[in-house]
Amino acid sequence: MSGRRPTKRRKGVTVHDVPEESSASGGYIETHTEYSRKDGNLTSTTSTVNIPPSPVKPGARRVQRSPSPSFESLPQQSPSAPEEIVSQPGPYDSLWEADDSGRSADEADEEARPRKKRRGIPVNPLTQFTEHIDTMLDELLRLEGLGSTDPGCVKCGLSDTGALYRCRDCTTPCLWCSKCLLESHGTCFTHRIERWTGTCFERCTLRDLGLRVQLGHTHGEACSNPRPAVNDAFVVIDSDGIHTIALDFCGCGMTQAPTIQLLRARLFPATLTDPRTAASFRVLETFQMLSFTAKTSAYEFLVALRRRTDNTQQEGVPDRYREFMRMVHEWRHLRLLKRKGRGHDPAGVKGTGLGECVVLCPACPLPGVNLPEEWDSCNEPNVSNDLKDPGLNHGYAYIVEETKFKEYLALFGEKIPDDKSTCNNHDTIKSASIRGGRGFSASGLGTVQCSRHDMKRPNGSGDLQKGERYVNMDFFCLATLQHNIPTTLVISYDIVCQWSVNFVARCLKYPPNPVASSNPALNIRYLIPKFHLPAHVQKCRDNFSFNLTPHVGRTDGEAPERGWASSNDLAYSTREMGPGSRRDTLDDCFGDLNWNKATRMAATLATRAADAISWRQEQVEAFTGFAHTLPADLQRSWTTMVRRWEQGRSSKNPFEYENEEVTISSVRYELAQEEEDDIKAGKVSVVHKEVTPSEFILQGLTLEDAEKGLHPSATKLKKSASLEEANQFRRKFISWEEIQRLYMPTVMPHRQSLGEEGKAASDDIQDIRLYLPSGVLQVLPCSEKLVQCEFRYRIAQAHVALRDLRERLVIRQHMYSSKKRYAHGTEAITRSNRKIEVEGRRITELASRYRTIRQKLTVLSKVVGDTAWQDTLKVLDDKDIQGLTTEDDRQTAVGAREKKSRLGAGRKRLTWIWYVAGPRRTEDGEVDGSDDDGVGDMEYNGQSSEESDDGSGSEGEEGVEETPGEDVPENDPALRIEFCSTRARAHRWQEECLLLDEEMSRVERFWAWDAKQWRDREEGFAREVVELSTNDNRHPELVQRASQAAAVLAAGKKAYARRQAQIRDKLHVDAVERHVGIRAGLQEMIIFGKVKDPRKMVECWGRSQRQPALSSTTDA
Repeated sequence: MSGRRPTKRRKGVTVHDVPEESSASGGYIETHTEYSRKDGNLTSTTSTVNIPPSPVKPGARRVQRSPSPSFESLPQQSPSAPEEIVSQPGPYDSLWEADDSGRSADEADEEARPRKKRRGIPVNPLTQFTEHIDTMLDELLRLEGLGSTDPGCVKCGLSDTGALYRCRDCTTPCLWCSKCLLESHGTCFTHRIERWTGTCFERCTLRDLGLRVQLGHTHGEACSNPRPAVNDAFVVIDSDGIHTIALDFCGCGMTQAPTIQLLRARLFPATLTDPRTAASFRVLETFQMLSFTAKTSAYEFLVALRRRTDNTQQEGVPDRYREFMRMVHEWRHLRLLKRKGRGHDPAGVKGTGLGECVVLCPACPLPGVNLPEEWDSCNEPNVSNDLKDPGLNHGYAYIVEETKFKEYLALFGEKIPDDKSTCNNHDTIKSASIRGGRGFSASGLGTVQCSRHDMKRPNGSGDLQKGERYVNMDFFCLATLQHNIPTTLVISYDIVCQWSVNFVARCLKYPPNPVASSNPALNIRYLIPKFHLPAHVQKCRDNFSFNLTPHVGRTDGEAPERGWASSNDLAYSTREMGPGSRRDTLDDCFGDLNWNKATRMAATLATRAADAISWRQEQVEAFTGFAHTLPADLQRSWTTMVRRWEQGRSSKNPFEYENEEVTISSVRYELAQEEEDDIKAGKVSVVHKEVTPSEFILQGLTLEDAEKGLHPSATKLKKSASLEEANQFRRKFISWEEIQRLYMPTVMPHRQSLGEEGKAASDDIQDIRLYLPSGVLQVLPCSEKLVQCEFRYRIAQAHVALRDLRERLVIRQHMYSSKKRYAHGTEAITRSNRKIEVEGRRITELASRYRTIRQKLTVLSKVVGDTAWQDTLKVLDDKDIQGLTTEDDRQTAVGAREKKSRLGAGRKRLTWIWYVAGPRRTEDGEVDGSDDDGVGDMEYNGQSSEESDDGSGSEGEEGVEETPGEDVPENDPALRIEFCSTRARAHRWQEECLLLDEEMSRVERFWAWDAKQWRDREEGFAREVVELSTNDNRHPELVQRASQAAAVLAAGKKAYARRQAQIRDKLHVDAVERHVGIRAGLQEMIIFGKVKDPRKMVECWGRSQRQPALSSTTDA
């Protein structure tokens, strides 16, 4: 207890055997001895306690306890004890052994049983480090001296302390003399050397000690004609620094060019003529991987290497930034060609076609690769230019071919206008007009990629000069469609509702392309990504939804957005590059992205399939169970309607309401028409000759809004304006109050009783009360006509408030994005925060307005007797006021715990305010308050057969038997939409399972095909033939050397092809093993205990004499 204060009490416990006369009780006596120190004196207090026996289960024998040693004398446990406490021999083992003689056999057996291992307190590794930090620091300092090694050369024994050296990069801690050091480091010319001065180590180089690196010969072989590098100083960039070495090229008669000699030494030359700088393959591979993962720029990487060479920056480390950029550019290009087998092609690099060097998506359909034979029956500153920095890939991979792209822009850039938006004010459309600054050759990057698997497509990416103009996006789309174009194509784009309108017409103006080729088999469907869809108007949500479209499964269309998340950081490392280097760097990074996804495709599909199987069963059972409650004629009618719409044979969308949205203006017009009809029919008494009851309510609501908008001002100019507005409001109120006397005569006595009559001119504006029907129904009688008018106006007001709330949330979301992207510095950030705060107050005011309107609707609905609106206009909680993106959630989250809980959300679920389509009216003028929330998460997949005109149908449809239910009107839009939505959800999950099953099969076939491609390169590659001329026969030694060089090259190509084939074989085996178990679940569907064909889309026709000719069988 040395670590505690001396005033702390110490306790000891001694356990004694129970005397014979006390054994009947079964207990034992425990003696406690407590020690304490006071005024330097040690005192003890002893107490005895009789411990009663513990209860014993029937049939069990009590084991008598053995005496224990006193705890006060036991050694203290170290705080750094491991987690598992293991018994070790101690000084008290003999004490226990001495008592073993008195134990019975049963007791011995009991003690011999394995005891449960006790677990100690987990120890923090940092705590352990802190306890040993002095020791570890001493070891680091120990390495700065000679250590325990003998002060002599480890090889020859030379003990001259002034001529001893050590290597910092060798793992063996030993000393060398200069001669032995050069002999052992002939091939390790980039190691860092230190010389012992007698008092400390100082840096030196192998070049200073006389090391010369000889190329063109094996190690130890002398060259008869060595040729030193230029200025006898050759710079090598390696992973541990930038080194200047003495390098000799081979100048013998049978030598190779200097660049070849460098490459065979795994050094990449910076130039092809008189190279003075080279980079090791190791440093190029390291930087390439860092650019993929950490998005490190070449400048930052070179700065780190220079400081690693000399962190004091006093030795004049050579600057090789331009040379390194050029070497990396060429290295990326060569690696791209090597990985795609261009070195095995007799046509060489010049025979490379457009998009031929991409990493293909193994799950996408590729004719002749992974499809069965019968498949067809089923911002960059202008710091450089292309002349100074030309690209090397020339459209071989993902970026479009630059020359053709520029010619296309020069020809069509001004001829193709961007259409005016007929939807919401999308930022993508605005950016085409407002973005793109002077001095920048590119304002961004556009891409077209596989939406199912998030993989970049060949020739699907390119530069944007001024936002996402149609002319740029058209070129990227048409360029990638030149490769593996399917017959059925779904194009997903966040503004496809605008972009697709004249897409085909624009394609007819462009050079020959797949869309303008009049291919009758090409079928294109345009959709909007799921996450972007709520930002569009209702018409777009109905016509461009993935959830309502057949054959797409659970595709969400958001693949480009996920791709930007992983590649946006490349902007920091590529924005200062020349155009050619930037494009080739993006090609290289996109290739790494595709390869990473391709190798994990089998595991990804298996994970998706496990999720899809459970969701398919849940959604199919939900659809069949819901349809089972509907009459058979409605099932047949609505199924026929939705299938006609899916086949494009009907323009009537079963997922949308047929009637127009309700606004204040439309309600006013409808009420005026109703009053006109009542007057013509003589059903109304004229209370006021100019103001009708509906106009009276509307004027009151207008005054209510005007009253809330009046606020006191600070400046004189604003005070005068506010005073004029207040006076105008008072005059309007006094006039309206006179009309209120006629329509609501009970209000005047109420005002008089409260002393409010005639005080409109003197009272504060905010204290004037209007006493509309919703405010007096609980205390005063009121005309039912007025209540009905206000109720209908309030319904429209509530929807308008929700619409304004959604718009403000979108605006705030854009403010967050603009602040994150453009606001830099305290002033700009403070100004942005102030504007965001103002927008937040507007959102709070709109939410409060909606809640107030809903409270008034609750009061009015008690008289009107209509509560259907409550299904749509729900109670607005604070948690419902969320934007479209998780960025808005993180910015508005309060507290670290709430922010942490909202980070990394795999799927954001939109709140109900984004699914309210807006108030709509039925044909009889009543508000339809049904909830349109059902379409948020549904999908359909299936390929419908032809529908005959005579209405005859085929039997054997998948469905449920009819159970007669309550009478349901056929024109009930809410029930019809819910039926179609539930059906779409079931079909989407069925389609997803079919697509996943097919994609798994494609992945397996793809890796088998790719492995065969590399094996064919290995087996079919013939040794390069050395062509001889008549003069060559006079130099047989030259011919023999050329033949040997060709044989060595052929062996290298075959070895590389064999290694690549083995990698593909392993990926193929892994895919088969992962898929073999899960595919069985995809190919079998059990619904309500019955096995169903998963390839047949479930349909509910009800029990009828004959079903329509719309077959529900679908072959994906």
